Amino acid sequence: MLVIINNCRCTKNEDSKFNLNNLVKYLSDKKMKHCVVKTHAQFDKCIKNNNVKGLILTGSPNFINQDSFKDFSINLYAINHFKDKIPILGICYGAQLINILNGGKIFHMENKIKGDYLVNLDKDNQLFKSKMKDLECAFNFYDQLKSVPKKFKIIATFNHNNNKYICGFANENEKIYGLLFHPETHKKTHKILDNFILLCN
Repeated sequence: MLVIINNCRCTKNEDSKFNLNNLVKYLSDKKMKHCVVKTHAQFDKCIKNNNVKGLILTGSPNFINQDSFKDFSINLYAINHFKDKIPILGICYGAQLINILNGGKIFHMENKIKGDYLVNLDKDNQLFKSKMKDLECAFNFYDQLKSVPKKFKIIATFNHNNNKYICGFANENEKIYGLLFHPETHKKTHKILDNFILLCN
């Protein structure tokens, strides 16, 4: 079973709701048992008597710079519970949280980067194996990854307006991964989620 930390916390934000729904649909289509949680109580109930194989932290319409303590709390609670036990994947906001919690840095930009961009993938990384080629991936963010934590490796980058951006990082030993783009958005990037599930099994 996979545990999904729902950082969306929204009913009206269509982008965030769309991506969360896409992730849930993907897992349902794969017949992958999962539960989506927002609170500590929901998390504790979800993991009780279940064999949890992986953890995913979703995206969010919030900025890290905003008052996000409640988001940090449930994410940190889940990470601390599962760290060094099962693979962990952070998507967009989830990746930014993982980055900061491990000592990386982000930078809040005035203008959002949104749309599909060609991502340069580290083909040696477990998330991008099976002879995967560089992919057009969906982005929607304000908070840029300026640096990744020690013991983490940059595994994906993309270019926008002649600037190179970090959009993926990993600690292979601890099986912790962060992606600034949304692999759940397009079917062509679902193969990344396929590889994450393989890591969980």
